[in-house]
Amino acid sequence: MIFQDLKKQHSPLPVQEFALRSIEKTFSVNVTIHDVHEKFGIIDPKSPFYGRHLHHCECCYRGRANEAGWNSRCIRECFKETENHGSRCHVPFLKECWAGLRELVVPVIYDDVHQLSLLAGVFKGKNTPGEKMPQWFRESYRKLPELDEEKLAGLASVLQIFGTGLVKEWEKISFPGNDRLAKIRHFISTHAHEKITVEDLGHELFISGSRARHLVSELSGKSFSELLSGERMKRAHNLLLYSGYSLSEIAEASGFSNVQYFCRQFSEYYGMPPGKYRKKHTAVS
Repeated sequence: MIFQDLKKQHSPLPVQEFALRSIEKTFSVNVTIHDVHEKFGIIDPKSPFYGRHLHHCECCYRGRANEAGWNSRCIRECFKETENHGSRCHVPFLKECWAGLRELVVPVIYDDVHQLSLLAGVFKGKNTPGEKMPQWFRESYRKLPELDEEKLAGLASVLQIFGTGLVKEWEKISFPGNDRLAKIRHFISTHAHEKITVEDLGHELFISGSRARHLVSELSGKSFSELLSGERMKRAHNLLLYSGYSLSEIAEASGFSNVQYFCRQFSEYYGMPPGKYRKKHTAVS
């Protein structure tokens, strides 16, 4: 019997990004990552996956950048409506957008929460775009591959495994150990987009709400509401600077009950209204 070590390929890329590029090459697709509740900071330029939150197909990025109304429509369909469907169905599915572009969507469910979505494509839709679409779009569309459902079924399984591993690795790094403070921070990180209370935390830790309240203060030096607000503000901050979301969409994605409450809380936390903050800091960058 002969054994031979596999020659290691040296790459400046993080191992996760290298693995994802290998998947793309094998299946001849581009993979986009949607950080559903902005938990992992993928839209932050410091993220190893920065840039993967946007489609790199010309039909998508060129239209969003230059055609009136496209950006808001793409955000509504490819982000909001697609993520809502993924949160309901929990299984891979195909979606076709308003522009006639098809993609495989793989929701990554962990701890019973929709954490990420991995989108693979882009493919031709069922209907050829009509004359109302710009000439450049129709020319770019003709170069897109046809969708192969059998091949994509295999890709869906690969992406589910990859996405779950990605979440597990992130949690291992973010919440090292198994002590109660790590569990508290993990609970808040997982559920910050929901309407959670200290009583919910107590239920998670198998203690009363009052005991959970004292425990949070004792271990972190902050109240439960301060930890929760800090997590929500971090997500809102990233969405404000690095996404095209409106203020109401940011409020919803970050866990705030309405945009007015979000604006008040953001102003108190960062010292200025979110709209002014976005204008100031995006102008600087």
